[in-house]
Amino acid sequence: MTPAPTPWARPRLLRRMGESPLTVLWGPSGYGKTTLIESWLSNHPDTPAIRIGAPPPGGAPEAYWTGVRRAAADASTSVLVLDLPDRIADPNAWSRLLALRAAHPRRRVVVAVRDHTFVADRRAAAANAAVVTPAELEFTETEIADLLDRGGSPPSARTARDVWRRTAGHPALVAVAEGVIRVFGSDLDFERERAYAALDAQFDDFVAHRLLAPGLSPGLREAAGTIATVRRPTTGSVRALGIEDAAAAVTALERAGLLRWMPPAPVPYWVYPPAVRRSLLRIAAAEGTRPPRETSLRLARWLADNGDPVEALRHATDGEDWDLVVEVLAAHWIDIATTRLGVLTRALTALPDRVVRSRAALHYARELVVRLEPGEHGSARPVPDVDPALSDIAERDSVGLALATGALRSTVMRWTGDYDAAVRDHPVLVEFATRVADGLEGERRAMLGAVWMHLGLASQYRGDHLVAADLFERAADGRSRGPSDFAARQSAGQLALLNAVLGESRRAVGWLDRESVFGDRPGWLGAMIRLPAVTARLLLALDRLDLAAAEAARAELPELAGNVENWAFVVYAHSQFDLMCGRPDAGLDRLHRNRAEFGKWFGPAAFARPLLGSAAMDLRTAAGEGAAVLERAERVSGPMHPMIRLSAARAALLTGDAAIALRHTTVLARRRSIHTRVRLEALLIQATASLESGDRDAARVAWNRAVALSEDSGLLRPFVTVPADIRSALSEAGGTMPAGWAAAAGWGDGPYPPPVPVVHLTDREATVLDGLVRGDNVARIAQSQFVSPNTVKTQLKSLYRKLGVHSRAEAVREARRRGLV
Repeated sequence: MTPAPTPWARPRLLRRMGESPLTVLWGPSGYGKTTLIESWLSNHPDTPAIRIGAPPPGGAPEAYWTGVRRAAADASTSVLVLDLPDRIADPNAWSRLLALRAAHPRRRVVVAVRDHTFVADRRAAAANAAVVTPAELEFTETEIADLLDRGGSPPSARTARDVWRRTAGHPALVAVAEGVIRVFGSDLDFERERAYAALDAQFDDFVAHRLLAPGLSPGLREAAGTIATVRRPTTGSVRALGIEDAAAAVTALERAGLLRWMPPAPVPYWVYPPAVRRSLLRIAAAEGTRPPRETSLRLARWLADNGDPVEALRHATDGEDWDLVVEVLAAHWIDIATTRLGVLTRALTALPDRVVRSRAALHYARELVVRLEPGEHGSARPVPDVDPALSDIAERDSVGLALATGALRSTVMRWTGDYDAAVRDHPVLVEFATRVADGLEGERRAMLGAVWMHLGLASQYRGDHLVAADLFERAADGRSRGPSDFAARQSAGQLALLNAVLGESRRAVGWLDRESVFGDRPGWLGAMIRLPAVTARLLLALDRLDLAAAEAARAELPELAGNVENWAFVVYAHSQFDLMCGRPDAGLDRLHRNRAEFGKWFGPAAFARPLLGSAAMDLRTAAGEGAAVLERAERVSGPMHPMIRLSAARAALLTGDAAIALRHTTVLARRRSIHTRVRLEALLIQATASLESGDRDAARVAWNRAVALSEDSGLLRPFVTVPADIRSALSEAGGTMPAGWAAAAGWGDGPYPPPVPVVHLTDREATVLDGLVRGDNVARIAQSQFVSPNTVKTQLKSLYRKLGVHSRAEAVREARRRGLV
C-alpha cells in the first residue's frame, strides 16, 4: 500500500490564506488542505492556534458548534482551525460561522471541507470571507517544476510538463509522482516509458487504498468504477446507470475525494480529477466490474434525450447501437465535429460498412475523417462517388440530408485538392441551404454557418473570389454565441485574408474587426480558426509599410506542417515579408520547400498556382533574374492569369523592355474585373514604362489613376516598388502622391532593382553580341560577317558603350540580365 505523501505548500496559497479573517479550504481528500494549514501556521509561530479535529460523520450539530464556540472564547487563541465540519450535515453551517466571526471579530478562522454543500451558496459568505476552491489547490506546471527541483529530482521542463499532464495538478498524485521520479533519478531520460508505467501503477494503488477503501461499501466501490464511464456525472445520468440512490452515491464519492462538484450548467454536475478517473477505469477493467453493454446503451439514450450528444455518441459507439449513432450524427454532426472530432472519428470508423453504404452522408463523413488523420495524404486514394444524386436524396429523404451529403462530399473533394469537383454541386447546395434556413430559427439556423463556410473555402481555394466572399458573408452573419461561432469567426478571418490578398485593405480591416468579436477556442481548432486573421494582419501591416507590426504578426504564424489548407496564403504572406525585407533568396527557399510539402493542394484548378507562381516570379526578379522570369513567361501558352501577367510585366520593365511591359499592363488596367492589387500595380508599371518611353502624358494619367485607386482601397505598399527618381519625375509631370505617403519615408527604391534603360542594338551590334555569347573571337566574328576585324572592333566599342560595360565577359553578363540574348 502506498503511503499518502504530502506535497509541499506553495507561496501563492499561503498568501491566499492571509487575505481574509475567514478562509475556507474546499477540496477533495488528497488535495493538501492539512499540509497547507500546517505550513501557514509554521510561518506564524507567534500566533496561538486551536485546532478542532474532524467530528464523527452524522454527529449532532449543536454539540459540535458548542465546542467550537467554547474554543473561540479562549482569550489566548488568535486562530481557530476547523477540520472537516462538513461531516456533520448542518444546513446552517455558514450562518454559524458568520455568527462566530461576529462574536469574536479578532479571531481568524480557517476551515477545511470536502463537501460542496458547505460552500455551494457563495452568496452566504460575507465580503471578508475567502473560499479557496479545488482548482486553486491544484498544482500548476511551474509549481511542479519547483517541487521537483527542490526535492532533488533532475530538473527538466519536459518532466514537469509530463507530470502536470498526467496528474492534472492533483496534489496527492503530484507527491506520488515526485517520489517515483526521484527514484529513477538521472536514469529518467532513458527509462521514461518505464517510469510513467510506474506512475500509473502507483496512482492506481493510491486510488484503490486511500480513496476507495476507507469508508466506502463494496457497492459504492463498484459504483465508482461504473460512474467513471461518464465524464460529467449528474444525478440523472448516475440514475440511468442503474444506481437508484444517485444523490447519496455522488455525495459519498465526493466526500471520499473521488468526485468534484461543479456549479450548475444548467444542472449541477460532478467531475472526476482526470488521473483519478483513469485509475478507476483501469481498476474496474482489471477487476472485471465494468458496466455491461446494456448499461452503456441505457446511458447513451439518456444522454441523447438530455442534450449531451457528444457523450451520447461515445456511449452509443461503445454499446454498438448503430441506429442511435446515426440518429445522433444526423442531429448534431456540426457540433460534434467542431468540439470533439476524436469522438466523431471513432464513431464513424466503428460503423459497419452496411450502415455506411446505406447513407451517402455517412460515407463522405467517414472519408473525410480518415483523410484528416495525421500522415494521411488525401490524394493517395480515390474518392468513390456515391449515388443517388442530391436531388434524389432531397426527394426521397429530406433537403437537410441532401445538404449534409453534398456539403460533406464537397469538403472531401476539397481536402483531396480536386477543387473543380468540390464546387460542382454548389448551386444546388446553396439552394438547399437557403431552403433549410427558412425553416430554422436561432441557434439551429446559425449552425448553417459551417455549411456556408465550407462551401466558401472550396471557392476561395479555387480562386472564385466573388462566390467565396458571398458564401463567407453568409457564414459570418451568424448572431449566435455557441458551437457555430467557429464558422462565423473563421469566415470573417477568411474574408479579411481574401481582401488583404486582393488589395482591399479597408475592407480587410473591417472584417478583422468583425473577427475579433467572436469567442476563442482552445487547441488545434482554435489555431486553425485564427490562422487566416493572423495572415491577413501580416499582409495589412506590410501594405501600410509597418514592418514592426508585420514582424509581430509573422511571429504568430505557426510552422506549416500537416493538413493546413490555408498554407498557400501563409507562404504568400511570408514571401511578401521576405521581399520587403530584401531577402528574395530566403523567400524562394521557403516557397519551394512548402510547395513540395503541400503538393496535393497545388493542382491545376488551385488558386495557389498563380498566387505562389507570381510570388516566385517577383522574388526572382528582385534577385536580379528578371530576364529568366520574362523568358519563361513568354513561353506560357493559353490564357495567362492576371497575377502571372503582372509579374511578367514587372520583369519586362526591369529588364528594359518597356514595350512588353506596356502590352501586359494595358490588358490588366482596362479590365475592371481584375482585383484591386493587380490593377493598381499594373497602373504603376504602365506609368513607369510610359515615362521610360517618353510619353509623359500617359505616364501622368496612369499614375494618377493608381493614386485614386490607392485612396479608395487604402493600399499603399505598391508605390514603394517604383524607384524614387521615377516618382520624382512623375511628380514633376503633374502626378500626385497618395494619402499616407509619409509612412513610406526611408524606403528609397523599394525591393526591386532599378529598371534597366532601354537598349536598341543595330543588326550588326546584335550579330557581334551573338558571337560574344558563342565565345568567338574578333577574327572569327569578322570572318562570319565578311567584314574586317577593325569594323567588328568599332561595333564592339559601340556595344560596350550601350551596355555600360568594359569587357567581353561583362557584355555577355549584362546582355543576359537585360534579356537581349
